[in-house]
Amino acid sequence: MNGVLHVWGAWLSWLEGARVREHPPVMLEISYAFWARYGPQSVAVRIPVAASDVERARVAEAGLNAAAGLRKSARRKRVVSRRVGGVG
Repeated sequence: MNGVLHVWGAWLSWLEGARVREHPPVMLEISYAFWARYGPQSVAVRIPVAASDVERARVAEAGLNAAAGLRKSARRKRVVSRRVGGVG
């Protein structure tokens, strides 16, 4: 993008995730990080998405998030176990 090679599969770099930014203009934002001299350095790459390609961008978002180990999760209610005397 813009003459820059973005790599997140190299040693000491990792993919953080992706998201489709819905507000105009629609963009696919890919985040990755790499280890720099003083710690991790995060980078966000924003790619414009045409109105006709929004669904393809969502598919790409899901694939990139799966590769990063992320998933869209519905918030689940936390269930608290109330064990008394080791019986539960």
